[in-house]
Amino acid sequence: MIKDSKGRTLIYDAFVKHGILTLVSVYYHYMDPPLAIIVNGKQATECGVNEGEPCRYFEVPVSEIPSSIQIDGQTYPIEVSILDTVAGSKGLAVATLFKDDHRFLGQMVDYYRKKGVTYFYLFYNGPQLPDGLPSGPDLHYGLWDFTYWNYFGVVHDIRDLGWRHAAQPAFLTMIQTKYLADHSWLGLVDIDEFVYPERGTLIETLERSSQDVVLVASHWAYLNKGNSVLYTLTADYKRSKAFYRGRYTGLVGIHGPKGSEMVDKMSEIKMFHIINFQQYGERKSLISPPRIIRGKVRIANNQALQSLD
Repeated sequence: MIKDSKGRTLIYDAFVKHGILTLVSVYYHYMDPPLAIIVNGKQATECGVNEGEPCRYFEVPVSEIPSSIQIDGQTYPIEVSILDTVAGSKGLAVATLFKDDHRFLGQMVDYYRKKGVTYFYLFYNGPQLPDGLPSGPDLHYGLWDFTYWNYFGVVHDIRDLGWRHAAQPAFLTMIQTKYLADHSWLGLVDIDEFVYPERGTLIETLERSSQDVVLVASHWAYLNKGNSVLYTLTADYKRSKAFYRGRYTGLVGIHGPKGSEMVDKMSEIKMFHIINFQQYGERKSLISPPRIIRGKVRIANNQALQSLD
């Protein structure tokens, strides 16, 4: 939306909600100084974390919608959307940023609908939505046509180039600031990640938590015909994903919240990370077929079989 002299995106999205203008940004380098943003004569407040998966946004009260803002003394034109929704009115939602894996989007949507998800935020990392995407009143599509990594080439040196991440953490910050309060809960997941509650629906499981963040461990998994899933029993929290209660106001990251928030690692919910959606060669060794005897699964090599339905 707004780029600096180096071609880096400074502002990814701008919206007004309940009289507050929010400007979604991101850090590019661990030495980046604060930005001075002036809107209608007022300086915006900067919120963020400058680390490997950086996130940043700015807020300022506005009585009228601005057509331009100042960043470090330079004036930029800006387009601002206006939102006005009732907190928690849209139930349980999930959000994902997708690209080449869009052919699996229908399968993901069907699964989460069955688990009680009532709204989807589906943003494409490109200039135009692909053909053949699933449709429905519960699907909100958008474009997030920004450079995914903030550098080009194979070799990356943090001292010169700064953080790798750009588009994805900015997308998550946008989702959190723009839509989270509209929902009872919102999960940030990828197309190849299927969050599975052991009993009941997802919303029923989440509502049993006493915390505002439920952290879901990842289990490497292989999707077989008939929706049976072969998965490893090892719970991996390094690749976890999180569901946030609508009242959560902290910062979010790719694998969980930023800061020292209390999280609930619920044992009755797990995430199957499907390896054969995009044929990741380096992940195939993580899963091998189990031995099934008389319709039951014999646990072999720390793996088990379960149905997604």
